[in-house]
Amino acid sequence: MNMIIDGHLHVYAKDKNAFPWANAKAAAPPEPAEAADYLRIADRAGITRAVLLQPGAYALDSRYMRSVVDMYPDRFRFMVIADYRDAAGYAVLEKEAADSRMCGARLNLMGDDRPADALAKDDAVLRSAGALAGREKIVDLHVRLDQFGLVEALAARFPGARFIVDHMGYPEPSESVPDSYAAAVGNLASLGNVYFKLSGYEMKSKTGFPFTDMMGFARCILEKAGPARCLWASNYPFVNLAAGVEQALSLVDGLAGGDEEVKADLLYRTAESLFWKGRQ
Repeated sequence: MNMIIDGHLHVYAKDKNAFPWANAKAAAPPEPAEAADYLRIADRAGITRAVLLQPGAYALDSRYMRSVVDMYPDRFRFMVIADYRDAAGYAVLEKEAADSRMCGARLNLMGDDRPADALAKDDAVLRSAGALAGREKIVDLHVRLDQFGLVEALAARFPGARFIVDHMGYPEPSESVPDSYAAAVGNLASLGNVYFKLSGYEMKSKTGFPFTDMMGFARCILEKAGPARCLWASNYPFVNLAAGVEQALSLVDGLAGGDEEVKADLLYRTAESLFWKGRQ
């Protein structure tokens, strides 16, 4: 394996005076998690590129994340938060999208308690998704399982866009995959423009590493969507609450079942096609 891309991580500045938090209620990292801290781990693990996702702690202030990309332009791309419920947030999204290194934005739909069918018709949601789609940026969807129908609606509405389901949709831990989950994943996979991050096991698992109560969901997604629409991500630094980046990376061998082509898709090719091709 010549290259490994980490599809999702967060970094935090130690200097809160220079980079203050905009959301005091946001989850704090479990340890110092500046870019240099991550890169020490990444270099040891053989991770050559990575995608920074704006932490909720900074809301729409991407200055620290941008400073990291400026410092390491060959290592990082970044994704911002799309605050679709705020006109100012939409203006920020449009400004951020002008940067070729910005490869997409997250819509935090998990935090919206409205019914999925209402969100699928919401002008603000559609405007943000449409703005990203029109600029060939990724639409990263932070959703629950009960919102998979919303993902389906958006992906059908914007067939030329590429959507990613974050952290497998946060399924509840189980040693067996419910039929309802498998069917919902199958519906999304049939659309062709929906991708999945095989990540976030540590946030739900009750068994701890190697997260046997979550891996069935990853295998289900891999079977339904195929490896070309799945990507590995560490979820640093929060993965360190239960394991570590290198341990999370080791799980890919089991998912790939010894198939080097599948492993290449999960660790590099899918992420490279989403986040790097055509983005200078």
